[in-house]
Amino acid sequence: MVNKTLQNVQAKLKELALTLPQLQTTGQWTEILHELEGLSQNTQRQELLLEAVAAISDAASSILDVDDLLRVAVNLIQDYFDLYYVAIYLVDESNQHIKLRAGTGEAGQLLLQQEFPRKVGEESMVGWSVQHRQSLIALDGGAGAAHFQNPYLPDTRSEMTLPLINRGQVIGALDLQSSEPSAFAQDDITLFQTLADQLANTIQNTQLFAVNALLLDQAENNRRFLKTVIEHIPDPIFIKDKHHILLEMNQANAQVIGRPQQELIGKTDRDFLHPDLAEKFYRRDKEVFATNQIFEAEDKTIWGDGREHIGHTRLIPIPNAAGKPEYLLGITHDVTEVRAREAERERMLAETAALYLGSRAIASALSERQIFEAIFDQIRLAEPCEISAFRFNLVDNEPVWAELKFNWQKRNTPSYAVGTRFYLPEYDQSKLLTSNMPLFIDDIATAEKLSETERASFEPTGACSAAILPLAAANQQLGAILVYFTHPYTFTEEVQRLWLATADQVYIALINRQLIEEAAYRATRMETAAEVARAASSVLEVQDLLDSAVALICDRFELYYVGAFFGG
Repeated sequence: MVNKTLQNVQAKLKELALTLPQLQTTGQWTEILHELEGLSQNTQRQELLLEAVAAISDAASSILDVDDLLRVAVNLIQDYFDLYYVAIYLVDESNQHIKLRAGTGEAGQLLLQQEFPRKVGEESMVGWSVQHRQSLIALDGGAGAAHFQNPYLPDTRSEMTLPLINRGQVIGALDLQSSEPSAFAQDDITLFQTLADQLANTIQNTQLFAVNALLLDQAENNRRFLKTVIEHIPDPIFIKDKHHILLEMNQANAQVIGRPQQELIGKTDRDFLHPDLAEKFYRRDKEVFATNQIFEAEDKTIWGDGREHIGHTRLIPIPNAAGKPEYLLGITHDVTEVRAREAERERMLAETAALYLGSRAIASALSERQIFEAIFDQIRLAEPCEISAFRFNLVDNEPVWAELKFNWQKRNTPSYAVGTRFYLPEYDQSKLLTSNMPLFIDDIATAEKLSETERASFEPTGACSAAILPLAAANQQLGAILVYFTHPYTFTEEVQRLWLATADQVYIALINRQLIEEAAYRATRMETAAEVARAASSVLEVQDLLDSAVALICDRFELYYVGAFFGG
């Protein structure tokens, strides 16, 4: 607009000169026209400058690569100012060298391929401008001492270099070359330096944008990599910030909670857990952030599958550059099966140890009483109210009488005294005692396996739960152990196994003792017969022989009375 106005003024002056020819002969008139011509050229260049700056800014808004921006910039500047050659040099990271990054035309392409980094300094106009942070002009084909002669640009007659300065730092130089001998003047430095400053700012912004884009891309790649890693870990994993907000988690952790990941990210435990549990976890997280120490704990909770799990959780503080915990990484490992196996192993060890101790006590017992005491010691661990041991008297291999051989009662008031005998055909619990099958009754009042008569037989003792352990094998019945509780009791598989195994040991011990006693009896009988035979050979009188034999038999077999009778 300004340049058009100047052109109108020049046209009016020319019309005036035609009207008044004498004005053209005055020096003042010539000076006015010369100043107007210079002002017009300067205004035209300013308008071109504004257009070039606007064009470069528009290009920068859509170009993200610095080299692409530089190529567009040199071509725009060349076109707007009708220059022979335009180039842009940038300083390297060491600030010791400059390198051509963009140049116009075929010469620019050749120089880009062959150019090597130049040292900042006096060797070239570009190097001089960068070092001194000033613009430099060379006219008439490089008459200046600092001008660098370039065989690829033979038509250069004028050259101007301007430093590219952004925020007080020189980042490179703009090189303008013209085929006109005096294309640049000192007045042009201010004009083109404005262009150079704007170009430097645009280059720096584009570089920063490229760096930020690269950092963002790297951050996104890192985030995706982290997400991929934690998703491939089967253990539940979560990450929280100092405000206890969930920033990330894997699918395994979402399944533990029982909600989709997108519903949990950005929330705290208080948004979806029971208040007591959320408060418990909050205190743990707070302790980790306060102490900057790893925290480990095991929790028994209901997971998203509706089952109770034991989770071993490790909370790891993640520090910032200052070493202060900024985030918290949580990893939970399901140890439910491990703890179950450990508990089972401990249970089996305890059961084996108890069985071993019981077996050793039974094996070392010297009497029937000691045998029963050994099994009573095992059973008493469950704190029953009464334990009774019965031995059967058999007739034709069938139990007829049950004798109470040993009894223990928690309050020292047993239901029956030791030695009490029960006639089984008339005893209400006969069927229960003489069965070869063990019987465990958790609730006597509701047990369907009991008849009403059998149920009523427990009422005098106040029994709520009872167990009957047969001392039998195959078709041979030696007796039974009766245990009852006056409070409800559940006979676990562990208790049942231990008691039955111990009862089998008692049966074997009783059988062995019975066999030993029978063997000893037979040996005593044979020894007695031998002594009677020896006495018969040395005693001549029959009466003396009978007296000696009767006394020997009575003594050897511990009998109360032995008699010898003869028929008349």
